Amino acid sequence: MEPPNNPNVQYFQNLIDGLITSRFKTENYNYNIRCSICWDDYIKGEPVTNMRCGHNFHMTCLSKWLSRKHTCPKCCKTLYPE
Repeated sequence: MEPPNNPNVQYFQNLIDGLITSRFKTENYNYNIRCSICWDDYIKGEPVTNMRCGHNFHMTCLSKWLSRKHTCPKCCKTLYPE
């Protein structure tokens, strides 16, 4: 992992911080939906983070994933702007 004072690390952190996090709402779905990282069902009111590609994940799961890879865990689209 790169040292924290590296400008690329700060750039990457800014991209993560710019992702939209909201509270999961069960009324948006008529079936159980789960996080593709941990495979746990979402619970009403818990924070989920949306990637630019439209996929969402538990906020904590996605943070851990993005610390190792810079792509969507589901479709592999890059976190970086095109």
